[in-house]
Amino acid sequence: MEFWRVCGVAALLASAATSALAQEAEGGPAGELVGDAESDGYDSIDKENRLQEVTVTATRRAESLQSVPIAVTALRGSDLVEAGITDLRQLTAVAPGFNGGRNFAVIQPVIRGVGSAGVSPGDEPNVAVYVDGVYMPNPYTTLLEFSEVERVEILRGPQGTIFGRNATGGLVNVITPDPDFESRGHVSAKVGAIRGEQDLDLRGYFTTGISESVAIDFSGLYRQNDGYIDDRVNGGRIGDAEVIDLRSKILFRPSSTSDIVLTLNYANSEDNQANANQPYQGLTLGSGFPGVIIPDEPWEVALNVEPVMAFERYNASLRTSFDLGWATLETTTAWQEDSVDQVSDSDASNIPLVSNSVDLNTNSLSQEIRLLSSSDGPLTWIAGVYGFGQSADGRVDFLIGTDPTNPPVARSITPETETTSYAAFVEGTYELNPKLFLTLGTRYSDETRKFITGNGVAPLFPEQEGGFDSWTYRGSLRYNFSDRGNVYASYSTGFKSGVFNAYGTTTTPTRPENIDAYEIGLKVDPLDWLRTNFAVFHYDYTDLQVTAREPNGQSYLLQNAATATIDGIELEAQAQLGDLMLRIAGSHMRPVYEDFPAAQVFYPLPSGGNATMTEDVSGNDLVRAPRNTATIAASWSTDFASGRLNVSGNLFVSDEVFHDFRNSVSQDAYSMANAEISWTPSSERYRIGIWGTNLTDADIYQQITPGALGTYVNYERPRRLGVSLRVDF
Repeated sequence: MEFWRVCGVAALLASAATSALAQEAEGGPAGELVGDAESDGYDSIDKENRLQEVTVTATRRAESLQSVPIAVTALRGSDLVEAGITDLRQLTAVAPGFNGGRNFAVIQPVIRGVGSAGVSPGDEPNVAVYVDGVYMPNPYTTLLEFSEVERVEILRGPQGTIFGRNATGGLVNVITPDPDFESRGHVSAKVGAIRGEQDLDLRGYFTTGISESVAIDFSGLYRQNDGYIDDRVNGGRIGDAEVIDLRSKILFRPSSTSDIVLTLNYANSEDNQANANQPYQGLTLGSGFPGVIIPDEPWEVALNVEPVMAFERYNASLRTSFDLGWATLETTTAWQEDSVDQVSDSDASNIPLVSNSVDLNTNSLSQEIRLLSSSDGPLTWIAGVYGFGQSADGRVDFLIGTDPTNPPVARSITPETETTSYAAFVEGTYELNPKLFLTLGTRYSDETRKFITGNGVAPLFPEQEGGFDSWTYRGSLRYNFSDRGNVYASYSTGFKSGVFNAYGTTTTPTRPENIDAYEIGLKVDPLDWLRTNFAVFHYDYTDLQVTAREPNGQSYLLQNAATATIDGIELEAQAQLGDLMLRIAGSHMRPVYEDFPAAQVFYPLPSGGNATMTEDVSGNDLVRAPRNTATIAASWSTDFASGRLNVSGNLFVSDEVFHDFRNSVSQDAYSMANAEISWTPSSERYRIGIWGTNLTDADIYQQITPGALGTYVNYERPRRLGVSLRVDF
């Protein structure tokens, strides 16, 4: 409890100090909240250099960012562009406590040390991802390119009530614009180079009304780059990518009190860089054989199979909103189908030892119904029910050899999984007095999972079934110490059901994982031009579902780690200093496995590969949870040549990132810088610019994966430089 006494004192002192600062700035009692609460929330400042209110939907209703008792990072589409952020994984560089991990093409976001390393069908991430209110269910569906984005909200901490499903770590909420009845649009092109190879990015958006009650929009993205990874076996380069993302919405507004939005989305991604593995420090089983080629520089590979990573997704959703007077009725219906095709060299060497191919198909259907209060009384509330179903089937083929002089042995597994989930939730906020607000909420979840697998010919065992249910809770108390700021304290719980290892032959699921989260936060705008948010948190995390490797290194295992505790402090600040907009964010954590006595660990063998052992790693840091991270983003603009010149940049700095339970393989402390210079004429009809990402050409590990066959890595993209043009109409 000593930790929380210190946090409580710190929060009270901070609130008192900032309240005094606010009163002094106003020359008396604190004034109204800065900005206009009715603004759309996407303009950072007005012409008087006053920070405006930011509107978020972190509570499933539009509210001020500074009013919700949740740690939230909200980023506009223009913020993402200026920071060089193009996909979900790259949010690492702008959101405190966020790590966009990956394993091959499986995106595995981690928030405050809580995340999943699962790669098998039916094992959903425990950082939930929503797009326009629709849950993205499997690890491959979070391979999101940001096409036309209104804003992105990163909610930190378990969201176990109104979002609930698999949100033990938090969630990423992506909001795209709804159609407008006024015709407008834009097209943009970015042309650049990666290590001398072409890099192309084309985007477009258009919206218009087609009648008094119907509007439509369309957004499209096409990204392509030539391979930039040196092939040490065949010469030339590999790792090319081609991405297409098409989205259209139809808005039907039959009256002023109702909206119906149909969304259709298609995405196709071929990003072969994701499977272009390279041995970590030369550690591969192939190193023990004559003729092996060991890459010794970043962005080099020596493989005996060509890497493939292809993904295709179809989405359709229907959202409705009806104002009933006393409440608003909202529904979200969504269907999704996706397929994955990947080929990888499991030992990351040119020696023909072990390779695998994966063919996976997933279908999901979800339905949510919500009722939100509309009265002006002291109580606001939301209640709802949720249903979700998902089925997945696939085939994994292995070629397994122990000596390149002998033919490899073929092995196949054909997993099938089925998930059915139901939930009901309610949450309400009561105004105890004009300054004090109490929020209480709960959710009941019930899940059934089924699993069967075969060897490509016949089932290996009868169908297995596991059932899991849980109550999760949230409570918070918010005190508005002035009209410019508040302090809050919250307690929340999170739950992720047990899952089967669809890539193995284990007939028992893992245990559910649970989290208890305590948080104290301070949100204050002490001056017209300054906004600060501060949070202190403590997590008790039990039965963590972690991924290990089969002793032969061919596939993955799932197991429960025992317990972990995570303590942390976060700070976000935004300031408008004349023509300079400055944003600073930072996170400090202590993420520790408190009790993990039987962790799978690896020790390098002189002959190549790793020895697989079991070891007590209690006291070690969690994977993909750097203790310290910081972001500095700046945007400066000035009148220039009958137009407006803008210079923006983003610098991200991270402490060491561990990628194994033993804390023996890691990415050393690193930094990454992106920048853009653009000019817009006074007509504001177009914008031209030059841009660069990873300006220092830092060699940063995107992932490090140890196993019996060796330890392999993938790198972040090297430096990219280019020019851009955007035309508005």
